[in-house]
Amino acid sequence: MNLILFDVSGTLVHSTDFEHKVLLRTVGKVLDVPVDKLREFRKAETETAFVEKVWKLVRNDAITSEDWAEIYSIYHKTLLEEYIASKSRFTSLEGAPELLSNLQDSKSWAFAIATTAWHDMAHLSLRSAGFYTRRFHVVTGEGVTKKSQLLEKAIQSSKRWYGVNEFSKITYVGDEALDNAVCREMKIPFIEVSELQEGEESQKRKVRYPEKGQFIRLARRAAVPTRLRSQGLVSLIGIRG
Repeated sequence: MNLILFDVSGTLVHSTDFEHKVLLRTVGKVLDVPVDKLREFRKAETETAFVEKVWKLVRNDAITSEDWAEIYSIYHKTLLEEYIASKSRFTSLEGAPELLSNLQDSKSWAFAIATTAWHDMAHLSLRSAGFYTRRFHVVTGEGVTKKSQLLEKAIQSSKRWYGVNEFSKITYVGDEALDNAVCREMKIPFIEVSELQEGEESQKRKVRYPEKGQFIRLARRAAVPTRLRSQGLVSLIGIRG
């Protein structure tokens, strides 16, 4: 059996600033720091890493399990408040819900969703964008500070989910320079979403997921990245002082 791992934001669901907005408001409430001040900090590799770095700078201490329980509780409430107040909604990339629905019938190609987003955000964004997640294996970013940790977590939990000891091939589908870099480091074949663009004129090209058979052929041909994408990676890592 083969495994395809899908990212969420920018890969299955169109990217928005909603996710980071909820995270900033949550951290602001817990640490009693103005959201405008938090915007001065750069994004980290994962949501968990961002919270840990800000917490250490503000509190000069590690986060306890009780602290995390409070953070997740406030995050859940903030997420619902922001979603109700928001005028925009999550939308899927064209063809993505249909592809995942059809992949469920494949005997040789399993799939899972691996996202650094936390559980509530991951399921809300997917379901509101038209994905029926009840039968999906969704691996989220609680406790994960690096993208490589997320992929390893997703691979191991997918083995248990599908009842296999190993996968013949593992392929990751993502959209960022960081995804490319991590797949190169972990020697995982990578499909970049931009490969799914269609259309004659470059300015009118858009991403559209193909039907199941065509996508599986693409996954069969997928290879480990041989070079790093130069843009985007530096801006995702670290925090300004």
